[in-house]
Order: sequence, then C-alpha cells, then structure tokens
Amino acid sequence: MPGVQEGNEESSQKAEEAAVLESETREHAHQTARMHQEAHATLKHMFQQAHGDDNILRHFIAFVSKDEAHWQAFWSRFRPDGTMTWLEFEKYIHWDQH
Repeated sequence: MPGVQEGNEESSQKAEEAAVLESETREHAHQTARMHQEAHATLKHMFQQAHGDDNILRHFIAFVSKDEAHWQAFWSRFRPDGTMTWLEFEKYIHWDQH
C-alpha cells in the first residue's frame, strides 16, 4: 500500500499549503483594510484642521514640501507617466511619512 500512503501524504501536504495560502490571503486583506481605515482617519484629520478645499490643498502642499528630502521622496513615487495610484498615495502618506 505504499502508493496509497504516498497519495495521502501528498493530499495532506496540498491541504496544508492551501490552508497557509488562505491564512496569508486573509492576513493581507486584514492589513489592507486597516491601512485604508487609518488613511481615511488621517485624511479626515487633515480636513478637520483645514476648513475648505483651498486650505486642505495648502496644508497638503505644506506637508509634502516641508523640506527637499520630503519633496523628493514624494515626487519619486510617481510613475514615469506622471501617475500614482490611490493605494500608492495612501501608502506614502500614511505608512512612509506617518
């Protein structure tokens, strides 16, 4: 019965790999959701500090351009075609620059 035993071990290993993958996927989804919540809270806080769209933009520009290194770090996140995805923007604002 070596063939049956090998098949059971292979099935067991595949099930274990699937469980690990599912766990990693769940953890990634949880981290992404948390990142979105925290980015939303950061933007909401910025909005509360600055009344009106003009002031929000002014505060954001002041935040991004507080020194040359900060500006270069922000500018380097843009793709060669001049775009940045919302996820990249959130990651920069919330995680990389706090």
